[in-house]
Amino acid sequence: MATGANPTKVHGSDKYAPRIAQMLNGMSRADPATVKKLPVESDVPEWLAMAGMAPEATELTHPGF
Repeated sequence: MATGANPTKVHGSDKYAPRIAQMLNGMSRADPATVKKLPVESDVPEWLAMAGMAPEATELTHPGF
């Protein structure tokens, strides 16, 4: 890197060196991108709020606002 060139790229191009490109392609196949999803279904917070606001709710379950 003393010359200012990136050793992982082909000289004069934005492409990676062939062996590095091959390694990166193999890694992307072995470890695909994550699929994001909600930690809980959308009806769970609604159910929790309704349970806390119910007349029979205790101090433990009541939100207190």
